[in-house]
Amino acid sequence: MKKQFLFAAVIISAMIVSCSKEKSETPQTGETVANSITFKPIFFDPLKIGLVARYEFDGSLAESTGQLKDAESTMGKGYYTTDRKGVSDHAIQFDGNYGLHIFNVPLDTSMSIGVWVQTNCYPTFGELPFVEGQQSFSFSQFENEYQAAYWNSAPGSSQYVAAPSGREWHHLAATRDNSSLKFYIDGALIGSSPSPAGSIPSISAGDYLLGFAYNNGYVYWNGAMDDLRIYKRVLGSSEVYKLAHL
Repeated sequence: MKKQFLFAAVIISAMIVSCSKEKSETPQTGETVANSITFKPIFFDPLKIGLVARYEFDGSLAESTGQLKDAESTMGKGYYTTDRKGVSDHAIQFDGNYGLHIFNVPLDTSMSIGVWVQTNCYPTFGELPFVEGQQSFSFSQFENEYQAAYWNSAPGSSQYVAAPSGREWHHLAATRDNSSLKFYIDGALIGSSPSPAGSIPSISAGDYLLGFAYNNGYVYWNGAMDDLRIYKRVLGSSEVYKLAHL
């Protein structure tokens, strides 16, 4: 009986010591508990709002948002070159005999487009489109000038501006709503043009051609292109500037 009592006393003592140890290791205040939690900030990229298509051309013709199909080559494969940051095979190459087709791009009255380009030619036979959207945006080149335009049924939609000299990479962007078209080069506003009545797209989705166009008899452009983005909203000037400095 004495042995059983001593054994029980030892067990009870061990339990008291164990509970005291657990109690001493337990946070005593709500402040201590709160201080032990680490919160990680959530990064939000406003340049993803309204983005309906992005083609990065990082060695493939993939559309990276998952909303549209990949671009299709007129030659059955893609040709790649060094991008504006000096990374090999991270920009699409157009050699005057090759183009890309993008299908079913959603259209709206308010839209924006941005793309990096590097020209290797100065066409003198007339305007040479290298981005042409069906009832949507177009970018073209004539000698050392770039043009931004948007389809409509009345004149006054185009802006012709002198391109920077040389054959360096430049960022082109355009925005359009029911009042005006705005054209940017390297994040700077070049000019704007009124959007006349009757310029609302009559279709909900249209195709885009890159490196050539329907309207010039399928003459092909010579240059490079990178990070094409199309939005179903009007980008602000600060957003266009940010795109041009990524």
